[in-house]
Amino acid sequence: MEIDIKNIKAAYETATESEKTLLSTMFPDLALGQTEEKPVTERIKTFEDAVFALGDHPFVTEWRMGVDLSPDLEAYLQLRIICAALNEGWKPEFKGDEFRYTPWFRIYTKKEYEELDEDEKKRSCVAYQSSYIASAVGGMSYVFASDDSAYTFASIGSRLVLKTKELAEYCGRQFVDLWADYLLWPQQANNNEIYNHKKLKQ
Repeated sequence: MEIDIKNIKAAYETATESEKTLLSTMFPDLALGQTEEKPVTERIKTFEDAVFALGDHPFVTEWRMGVDLSPDLEAYLQLRIICAALNEGWKPEFKGDEFRYTPWFRIYTKKEYEELDEDEKKRSCVAYQSSYIASAVGGMSYVFASDDSAYTFASIGSRLVLKTKELAEYCGRQFVDLWADYLLWPQQANNNEIYNHKKLKQ
């Protein structure tokens, strides 16, 4: 069952005190009745949070329609939802004076990662992949945010962008496993590697 956040907030405004308490308990992330809403980085911690925040957004509808998607495509559709939720309505216009940010990653071998100092390890968030691309002994680590499309390379896309450097850093660390699936998964995944996302989509 899909829940529309606008309808919940509208219901809260006309609810009795006991109904307001119930709604606030059922949907704590919406901060119903509070004058100051939590920062988006405190509200969007999981993919499910992002789906809930967007409600009946077209990205959510398209994701729900997908069946037997390969892991990289599944991850892309999920990251698209997450980025839209984190951007809170902002959309890139690709104007000359507009800055857009995207998480930036690097591949570490196990040896390279072990040679990092403790501060560098704390700043990194590593997703280990056992595919032939990343290798079982290496991992993909969030490194830093980079502006997107101002300098266009084949390795930099333009769809999964965020409005601030801070949001790009947060997205890269918080959702590093999804980024790894999107960027590193082999093109031909076998049937055992296909995500079963039907439960989430019901």
